[in-house]
Amino acid sequence: MKAQRGAALLIVLMILALMAALAAEMTVSFQTQLQRSRRTNDVIQAKYALLYGEREATAGVLKHDEKRLSGEAKPDENTTVTWRTDDLQNCFNLNALEKTPIDPMATLPYEISVFEALLNKLGIEKGRAEEITQSVADDIDSDSSPRTKGAEDGYYHQNNVSLLTANQMLFLPAEIRFLRGMTEAIYQKLSPYVCTAFSSDVIININTLTEDQAPLLAALFLNEISTSDAKALIGKRPRKGWKTVDAFLYQAQRDYSAAKARVDSLKKYLTITSHYFVATTTVREGELTAGMRPFFYYDDKKKTIGIYLRQLTDGEHAE
Repeated sequence: MKAQRGAALLIVLMILALMAALAAEMTVSFQTQLQRSRRTNDVIQAKYALLYGEREATAGVLKHDEKRLSGEAKPDENTTVTWRTDDLQNCFNLNALEKTPIDPMATLPYEISVFEALLNKLGIEKGRAEEITQSVADDIDSDSSPRTKGAEDGYYHQNNVSLLTANQMLFLPAEIRFLRGMTEAIYQKLSPYVCTAFSSDVIININTLTEDQAPLLAALFLNEISTSDAKALIGKRPRKGWKTVDAFLYQAQRDYSAAKARVDSLKKYLTITSHYFVATTTVREGELTAGMRPFFYYDDKKKTIGIYLRQLTDGEHAE
């Protein structure tokens, strides 16, 4: 009888232990599912917060409302979204390098000369500048024939570089980081002055150039004026900006006689308005931080906004 009672007690204890283990497992599983649900909810909330920032930035451009170009909002007590809109026409459009001639004896288009002048201004020697220019052109164009100092897939294979040419427009400046001729040090020097627009044109807004971008303005004049001259010229911009490109060029010629030789060639590469922009949006949702960079185009004739790229970020670093 005692043996039977002992056996029954042992069975009961085993059942209780199994139930306790099952309860513990269910509790852990519930907590995991709850955390996963909260995380999913945070991600969804963050997505819509980022889209809100994008909407505000694009509306600021569309409605010419400077107050909406940058800002901060709190959709709820756990969510904070910030956004900033930057002009993509106060920088050199790398996609213009597709126009680099294949014939090494051909005359360089003006915009290609501007890019090489910018590299020269940054201390890059001529041979290296030509390598970079032609390699970017080969990366963009659709053929497989390298320019004299450029590089197609064969060059990267031979040099054990894990890279294939894109054969299409660049979406982000960072795509040139590992091309022939480029180094990380050169890229860091160059990156403040370059961008990518969804075209192969270089049209720079003289009303949004900053004094920090004076090397680019000097390069636009093919370094006929110095960086300090370019900085002084930007500093003379009227408070509401130059009303016409001609007004800017008149100021440049009046102050620096060396600029006169470049005025006729340069005029078509300048503007007083912008059409390409990028918004940098960041959201903090609880413990989650995320970011997005929508690149968009403003069509002033149709009064519409077109988004051609969205780049997801960690909310701290753009690239």
